[in-house]
Amino acid sequence: MDSSLDIQNGIYVVQISQDGAAAKSGLKEGDIISKIDLLTLNKMCDLRSYIYTKNPGDEVTLTVQRKSREVEIKVKLGQK
Repeated sequence: MDSSLDIQNGIYVVQISQDGAAAKSGLKEGDIISKIDLLTLNKMCDLRSYIYTKNPGDEVTLTVQRKSREVEIKVKLGQK
């Protein structure tokens, strides 16, 4: 990880299901998800709780730290 990136919060992506919505949207192993829509993420249960308020087919925006830059990834949610 680039030491110039000051990461205060987020969820480290360890593994991606190759046929899942995250992989299809471009999320990669090693990414750090810092936000979903406008919600700042501190732990995995923050992400899960937010996703459970959504329906299959809804789209969310992930703010992701990737190497030394921040990117936004749109993800169309699959089945729960």
